[in-house]
Amino acid sequence: MENDKLKNIRFDINDYSKIQPELLDTFAYEYPGKDAAITIETDEFGAVCPWSGLPDFGQIKLEYCPKKIFWN
Repeated sequence: MENDKLKNIRFDINDYSKIQPELLDTFAYEYPGKDAAITIETDEFGAVCPWSGLPDFGQIKLEYCPKKIFWN
């Protein structure tokens, strides 16, 4: 099964040294030379409050403008 390589991997990272680029799917940018803005939104974010133990819910909006490559 293709996702077996992800089975025992933790995705809570502390720094770039923990990123495993061989697990990332990449693709060529369609418009080289032009800036790209990537936006990912979800309203299905859930967590457990560390003080009360009750569920917390929220929305996440990630806006990313790739400018720099951190690994080869």
